[in-house]
Amino acid sequence: MAQYFSPGVYVEEYDNSSRPIEGVGTSVAGFVGFAEKGPTEGALFVITSYREFVRQFGRPLSEFEYGEYRYLAPAVEQFFVNGGSSCYVSRVSVPDAKAAFAKKGILCVEAGSVGKWGNKIQITLTSVTRRKMQMVGLNGEAYVAKSVDGFREGDLVVCGGVYNRIKSIIDNSVTFEQPFEEEIVDTALLPVTLVYLVETDVSVRCGEEAENYRGVSFNTANPNYIAYRMANSELVKITVNQDDKLDNPVEAILGEGCGDGMFMLENGQDGSISKATAGTFIGEDNGPGRRTGLEAFVELANVNMLLVPGITIPEVIVSMVGQCENL
Repeated sequence: MAQYFSPGVYVEEYDNSSRPIEGVGTSVAGFVGFAEKGPTEGALFVITSYREFVRQFGRPLSEFEYGEYRYLAPAVEQFFVNGGSSCYVSRVSVPDAKAAFAKKGILCVEAGSVGKWGNKIQITLTSVTRRKMQMVGLNGEAYVAKSVDGFREGDLVVCGGVYNRIKSIIDNSVTFEQPFEEEIVDTALLPVTLVYLVETDVSVRCGEEAENYRGVSFNTANPNYIAYRMANSELVKITVNQDDKLDNPVEAILGEGCGDGMFMLENGQDGSISKATAGTFIGEDNGPGRRTGLEAFVELANVNMLLVPGITIPEVIVSMVGQCENL
């Protein structure tokens, strides 16, 4: 409105013609539905391309297996084809869906999410001894090392085929849990007898996806401990049942005499898709980090629209409208 600083009569013109209805921004969308893989609960992360969707949630589902519940992937693809910039995806699952799993010796491996996709995951383990330590003297029970770089208390080592564990490291003085029966002190310029750090190379593969973890340790005090290194894996979750045996961890997983090898996960299931109900898509509010379905969008304020592709269940539509009003 114009500002007037003196008394008088002023004429103003107003545009009373019809105006087009302004569209609501749809650049950020929220999708809920079944997918091949991906998390089914927790905080949602942004997807900025269909290629990224495929990497996180898999390819389009089979019509034979999923029927009317298969439309999530095509809907996301069309969203980006038609100019969408980013979206959030909440994958749902039925109660009897299971994650692929394998227990091998001291190692338990589970697929990162439920579904039979996890049956394609292959774990390869290789025992390696890249780091070495030369002992140049003996002071009582403690050996004097030329250098202890890369070695830590609790690390598993091997010398002459005999496994041992480092008990303590003080400066360059090293003690071991068990005495070595053979002489390991070697002061030669080019030593023959060396103490090697026992590490493991781990490879996780699923189709075209691969994760490689070089030089992991089974020592919880080591920053390269396998559970720490693989904590952010997008393919698997692992747990280790520690033991005090002085042997190669790969052998403790794959069996005696196996310094390297491979195994597959199994028993992953998509569950009975035909038993999906309105509650499957509405989800549950189990608190921050544990919400599912439509409830997972409760904390997102930047989503312009919500979609549950292919689903016409009245209860789901009512819940979707309610969530949209809260966005």
